Amino acid sequence: MVWIANRRTAKVLLFLFLYVLLWLMSTKRTYQPKKLKRQRKHGFLARSASPAGRRVLRARRRRGRVALSV
Repeated sequence: MVWIANRRTAKVLLFLFLYVLLWLMSTKRTYQPKKLKRQRKHGFLARSASPAGRRVLRARRRRGRVALSV
């Protein structure tokens, strides 16, 4: 146990600890995977739809990739 010099410091530290604990419990992680959204953004049809995407597919075919897209 850590010795704290006075009661005010102890209260402030306790408040900060509880505040951080509540914040950690309330925030959700940023990546919540969704299969359909991933397919629509990175899938074969999405790649085929634009010139840049077709360039990606061409480059992946050239390199011999087994999976061209998601």
